[in-house]
Amino acid sequence: MKAESANMEVSADAVESNVNPNSLVSISTQKLNEYFELVKLKQQHPEFESDINEQLLSFTTDSLSVLNYGSDFTISNIQQTGNRKIISDSVEVFTLKYTVTTDSKIFQDSVLTRITSRADYLDPEEAVTIKKVRFSKF
Repeated sequence: MKAESANMEVSADAVESNVNPNSLVSISTQKLNEYFELVKLKQQHPEFESDINEQLLSFTTDSLSVLNYGSDFTISNIQQTGNRKIISDSVEVFTLKYTVTTDSKIFQDSVLTRITSRADYLDPEEAVTIKKVRFSKF
């Protein structure tokens, strides 16, 4: 089981070249899905809680433990709401909303998404943009 946890290790960093505006939502959606996969793995294998908690921290700027919706939840319909806010040349913030389905109810929830970009030049002509995606509560 320890190997399973190690294989599930993911990074909240994404590497892209030729970034278009819609890719920010795409990257964020993928990372939010990865976050919730880790939450489910932690529920299914509590013996690996400390290892998984370390991985979960790479996705958040604060504790999102309140997003732990109990067992057997699913997340769907992830989409950006509102406008993106540009904080600086390298930081953008926007909200992702999604539908949570549990055994007893269906409801909407959301997280604040912060994307930090950094250009990394591999050679004088090619820049690769490294994006860090972090989620936080409102």
